[in-house]
Amino acid sequence: MIHHFHRPVSLAAVGLVFAHPLIIFAAQPELLARPESGEIPIGAVAALLSIGALATVVVAALWRVKLKLSYELWQRTHIALALTAIIGGIVHMVGGSFHLQDPVKCALWIALVAFWVALLIYVRLVKPLSKPPPGWAGETGHITAELLSRHLPSAYDQHEYFICGPNPMMDAVETALGRFGVPMSKYYSERYSFA
Repeated sequence: MIHHFHRPVSLAAVGLVFAHPLIIFAAQPELLARPESGEIPIGAVAALLSIGALATVVVAALWRVKLKLSYELWQRTHIALALTAIIGGIVHMVGGSFHLQDPVKCALWIALVAFWVALLIYVRLVKPLSKPPPGWAGETGHITAELLSRHLPSAYDQHEYFICGPNPMMDAVETALGRFGVPMSKYYSERYSFA
C-alpha cells in the first residue's frame, strides 16, 4: 500500500522540483546571468547539488534492477542522496533568501526540515539498529534454518509457506526450506522491490 502511494507522490514532487527553476528563469531571466563578481551564490550551488542528488535518487529508484544495484546498497544510497537533496534544498532556500527574509519564516522552515531529517534518521537508522527492549524473550538476528526448526511444525513438507520480505531474508528462508526437504510447490514467494 505504501509503495503504491510513495512512488506517484514522489514522482509528482520531483516534477515540481524540476519545474521550479524553469518557472523562476522564465519569470526572471536575469537570474541566468553570471554574477559580476564571478562567484556563484551558495544558494545556487546548493540548488544544483540538491537537484543532482534528487535526479540520482530517481534514476537509481526507477532502474535499480537494470543497474544491478543490490537492495542494501540502493537503500543506503537512497537515504544519503535524499538527505543531500533535503539539506541542499534548505541551504538553497536560506541562501537565496528570496522568500525567507522574515526571520520567523526562516526559523520555521529550518525547524520543519530539522524535524523531518531527524525523523528520517531515527526511523531508518537508529530504530532498526536498536536492541530489543528489556525483557524481550523472542528471537533476534537473521532468519536461519536453526531458527525456523525451533518454530515450525516438524512435518515441514506437509505445510504451505508464504514468504515475503527483503530479498536476503527470502533467500535464507527458501534455502532453509530446501534443506528441510520442502518441495518448491509448497512455498510461495512474493518478491517485489520498493524501487
